[in-house]
Amino acid sequence: MAADPKEELIEGLKHCLWFRGPVLMDHLMTLRHDVNQLNAPPRPATKRVDDEDSFNP
Repeated sequence: MAADPKEELIEGLKHCLWFRGPVLMDHLMTLRHDVNQLNAPPRPATKRVDDEDSFNP
């Protein structure tokens, strides 16, 4: 007798998550960090004074 396809799918997903869970979590955390960096407001640019401009006679 064949097993219920739904039960097979559930067991397969459990197996996948058990072994791949830590890798997936690391990947998701990295993606979240990247998205947060992209969505972060831009930092104000620091004003840089060139040496030539500061010593004009």
